[in-house]
Amino acid sequence: MVVRVTPAVGLYDQARTIVISHLAAGRLVSVTATSRRSDGVWSARATFKAASGLVDLARDAPVSGSYRGVSPMGLFWSEHRVGPGSASPGVTSTTIAVSAASRRLVSGHVTQLLSGPGVTEHVERGATAGFYGEYFAPPGSGRRPAVVVWGGSERGLSEGPSMAALLASHGIPALALAYFDEPGLPCSLSNIPLEYFARAIRWLGSQPEVDRGRVWAMSGSRGSEAALLVASHWPQLVHGVVVSAPSSEIYGSIEGQCSTTAPAAWTLDGAPLPHAYVAVSDVVYQPDGSASGSAGVPGRAGRRRSGSGRPDPGAADQGACAADQRW
Repeated sequence: MVVRVTPAVGLYDQARTIVISHLAAGRLVSVTATSRRSDGVWSARATFKAASGLVDLARDAPVSGSYRGVSPMGLFWSEHRVGPGSASPGVTSTTIAVSAASRRLVSGHVTQLLSGPGVTEHVERGATAGFYGEYFAPPGSGRRPAVVVWGGSERGLSEGPSMAALLASHGIPALALAYFDEPGLPCSLSNIPLEYFARAIRWLGSQPEVDRGRVWAMSGSRGSEAALLVASHWPQLVHGVVVSAPSSEIYGSIEGQCSTTAPAAWTLDGAPLPHAYVAVSDVVYQPDGSASGSAGVPGRAGRRRSGSGRPDPGAADQGACAADQRW
């Protein structure tokens, strides 16, 4: 019996083929993927029937298991966390084990990389750049489209560097940007100036490998509000926007490492932007660090919102870590 994974080593988003050969026709085998990640051990399992003495995940659907239907990468995207663990940054190692009657028969290994050959990383901080970020430049010469990546309510740089490194591995210069809950930044998602994002976009456009006329903004959830707002107010800076889980509303502030009484999440020219109300008590933090909550109707009274989007009289802004704020 042989299990073959192709390619065994490659970028994280590179599709793999998994083929198990030299099986008895009609035999049931269980295939388990176990991955060590930075946040723990993840696993998925599926059972296949070797109708022709061969199991090919690009051709065969499992008879039971973590996913349904034909999916070459089903054992990867259907993984769930099964325990604690750790892994080297930027590397996910996965073991593909084949068993029958609770006995392991054969196994193979897959290594997924976030950064490809020749990608360089540059740390950018507020004292010199005016923002908190990490820049990933691809190898080669010539100007090309670029992307600024920032997260949502999960705080800090979060998964931004991983996405930026992967984009650079595909030849796209990318800047991972944090806008709260990092040193020198506000400690809550409150009163974040849209000008902060515009400054980072201008910086990226000034890099020698970047086509300044084709800089994109990429974000999700709460961060998508900022991406769409910045693209609307600075269309000359933003060539396009890529967002996931966006909203047609602008919502209010939420706490981070500290609480806040400032109602607005975003400001423009120093003035808070009008927004729908999100009470901190309604916000639920998920295991992956993201947050969700219900929103009220703009214009109704709320502890963290005023109808105009401007702070309520007498409300103190506790969201900005003013003593350590340098941008």
